[in-house]
Amino acid sequence: MSPPRPAQSNALQDFVREANRGEQVWFLSSLAELEQRLGA
Repeated sequence: MSPPRPAQSNALQDFVREANRGEQVWFLSSLAELEQRLGA
């Protein structure tokens, strides 16, 4: 399984960037990133 491709539209890229700044919704590309966010 390959990682998801980056968002193609600027609006979607901005949405993902803003969501990743918060605490409730994250768009991550790997389990390692999730573990890092969760502080594991």
